[in-house]
Amino acid sequence: MNSIWIARDKGGALFLFTKKPSRFEDIWNNKSEDGLSECTRIPEDWFPELTWESEPIELVIKEKED
Repeated sequence: MNSIWIARDKGGALFLFTKKPSRFEDIWNNKSEDGLSECTRIPEDWFPELTWESEPIELVIKEKED
């Protein structure tokens, strides 16, 4: 099974991460060894219960059984 992480920065932007991010000033970050953050911005109206004060949400992705 794979998982992704969802977190909202202090300004309200919502991001999907490939690894669990850590709080850094007013953003969430999960920089890889090469210094790049592995994330994708997603619509801000998704996950309205998730705020800057919340911990990131882990979403587990499992393969659909036939």
